Amino acid sequence: MTQVVKMINDVKSDYKGYKFFLTGSIARKESNPNDIDINIIPPNENRKEWSKVLNRFEGRYIAVTYTK
Repeated sequence: MTQVVKMINDVKSDYKGYKFFLTGSIARKESNPNDIDINIIPPNENRKEWSKVLNRFEGRYIAVTYTK
């Protein structure tokens, strides 16, 4: 989990206007979660920037959802 927190903090520092929320089994503090669910709220609808944010999480057992 420490690596995940570091990764999220790194992305947060690069994309300051975005809001990040843990959801799913991690947020419910369930034992043995299969993945990490993160809801990200962007400050605008810049899809090019949003794509860059998603690429930072790709292939890391993290499910990212977009909230408008």
